[in-house]
Amino acid sequence: MDRLPVTSVLVQMTGALILAAGVPSAFETGDFAVITVGYVVMRLAMVAQWHPEHIVERYGLFTLIVLGESVLAATTAVQQAYTSGTTRSGRFVVRGGDEGH
Repeated sequence: MDRLPVTSVLVQMTGALILAAGVPSAFETGDFAVITVGYVVMRLAMVAQWHPEHIVERYGLFTLIVLGESVLAATTAVQQAYTSGTTRSGRFVVRGGDEGH
């Protein structure tokens, strides 16, 4: 087993934990120092993992994630609109417009 990828992943996970630990401070006091340190640790670990030939696969996977999140957001919005009482006579109004149509 190659130690560099394993070590790199552990360092990257440590950076993510440092970043997450700084989130409350960033929101409460506006101090982004801990978040910045965590981000730097994560990015340094990712430099060792960079393989340019994998960029197409990574963008493809990113596109699938974004598409899935978009479908989930649209589904959640429709579900919330339906359950919040924005229905008329049991029908869900998808299109806006005049009341007379």
